Amino acid sequence: MTCLAGIGAGLTGFIQSAIGTDENITVDGCPIACARNSLERICVIPKSYILTNMGLEKHDTPVTGTIIDEIIERIKKDSGFTAATSPRTGGGCCGT
Repeated sequence: MTCLAGIGAGLTGFIQSAIGTDENITVDGCPIACARNSLERICVIPKSYILTNMGLEKHDTPVTGTIIDEIIERIKKDSGFTAATSPRTGGGCCGT
């Protein structure tokens, strides 16, 4: 996991982290796809998920734990993640 803001700011460490990984996944709220475009700008082609394409409506779908869990499960299933291989998440930047 890397910091998208760091990539957008042109910070070398974050850019190298994105370039050096086997797979990048972006989750965007709408088809403008800012996260995906930020990675494509540095020649990284991510697996892209757009929430409005998953049935959510920008500004109208409430952010709830249930909806977040459903989206996570859909992405995990599509990406081939299992409980044993799911990325570790944490409270800080870069999954720490």
